[in-house]
Amino acid sequence: MAARRLLLALALAAGLGAAPPLTAQKPPAHIRGVVKDTESRPLEGATIEVLGEKIRSQSNADGAFRIDSVPAGRYWLTIRRIGYIPLQLTMTLDPDSTRDLPIEMERKPTRLSEIAVTGDAMSKYRYQDFYWRSKTAFGRFLTRDDLAKTRAFDLIDVVQRYLPGRTRFVLEQRSWFDPSPGLGNVSYAGTGAFGSLNGFGSREPFSNLNCAPATSINGGMPWPGASLADFQLDDVEAVEVYRKSNWVPIGFDVSGRTTGCGLVVLWLK
Repeated sequence: MAARRLLLALALAAGLGAAPPLTAQKPPAHIRGVVKDTESRPLEGATIEVLGEKIRSQSNADGAFRIDSVPAGRYWLTIRRIGYIPLQLTMTLDPDSTRDLPIEMERKPTRLSEIAVTGDAMSKYRYQDFYWRSKTAFGRFLTRDDLAKTRAFDLIDVVQRYLPGRTRFVLEQRSWFDPSPGLGNVSYAGTGAFGSLNGFGSREPFSNLNCAPATSINGGMPWPGASLADFQLDDVEAVEVYRKSNWVPIGFDVSGRTTGCGLVVLWLK
């Protein structure tokens, strides 16, 4: 009996020794900052929300706020306060880091000439789409932090790094395609409305190295005639780059005709 107990104890010890170690979780990040108006006065009661994570905080009487235990990743933040124009900004949080945010809010006009209906709610959902796509889609996602790290001199310099084989000349051209139904994927890239034909009825062009990618603004559907050369890098908050047509999320190309040369989604400040 004693021998049997000894064997059982040895077996348990061996089993415990063979157990795989637990995967260490990355330490979270932290966000802190001060919200002020354009005259450098602290703003109390501003709401700061991390979209996608349902994390929020409010500024105190000194305008200060702090958000702890945010998982590392790329995020959209919204800052709101009654009487002030809402702000949206992106950031990339590294594990075990603390990000300081000086925030300046501009007061809303007190006199309105007419009642206007804005798309603020829809815009919020689109920002959340950026967050979810950055977790699941086959693209490259750059926040304002990532754009700063590239040290690029313009937007085309950024995009060219994630579209291998595309020349600067190609990326400067306007993306031409016919959005009419039933015409297949006919993509153009050229200096005029005719350009040069690059695809013949298939979803993937014969060679997409010679055609400009489709361009989406703030998560909207791409439209022919846009060029990356039309936008300044300082005006861009975030960028999504999809090199292949079969990497493009379906919401940007329901018919399968417009993104045969790839897609660039620009989020403007």
